[in-house]
Amino acid sequence: TLSLINSALDREKPDLVIFTGDQIKGYSRKFRKDPVIIEKTIDILMEPVAKRNIPFMVTYGNHDAESGVDNRGQYEFYKKYKNFVSGNLRSSSDVGTADIQIYSSVGDKPVFGLYLIDSHGKAKEGGGYAPVEKKQIEWYVSRREQLKAENGDYLTHEIDGIVASLNKFAQVIRKGDKETLRKMLKHAREIKQFIDPQDWE
Repeated sequence: TLSLINSALDREKPDLVIFTGDQIKGYSRKFRKDPVIIEKTIDILMEPVAKRNIPFMVTYGNHDAESGVDNRGQYEFYKKYKNFVSGNLRSSSDVGTADIQIYSSVGDKPVFGLYLIDSHGKAKEGGGYAPVEKKQIEWYVSRREQLKAENGDYLTHEIDGIVASLNKFAQVIRKGDKETLRKMLKHAREIKQFIDPQDWE
């Protein structure tokens, strides 16, 4: 993993790196729910971006909190890095949901908005993965409108944090797992009830 990260950073020379979740394989016995071991693992993983001083952001997957240190605790581990970008957090309890504005190399106005939304892992009912919550979508819409008011127009924007879901859909389809697919589609219908399609345009 580290070799791949180092090679990618050297080749792409990014201005920003985003870790999209499952940085920690929390179900592994090696962590023993020990915060010291978890912090050391994060330090190893962050070393490639830290030594290059590349700004980075983090959201979380369904396995991170299984390590025994919740997302807020892990957030404190990341926060010690000077190149860590927390962004504008939705709340102090939802540290994987945030947004930042990207500025052009010229001018003093943002041209791009990036939103990270953490679906918090496992569903509370029915098994499977949790959907994005209504209050998170409401936060996203509110921030989008606020930034429009501040800048005179909508920013070009991107929503991150759905990679695991897309990968899971691909796995389900390949394996023909009808029961898991049924649960995922149920969650999708729940989300659709409170999302205006134009909010995703």
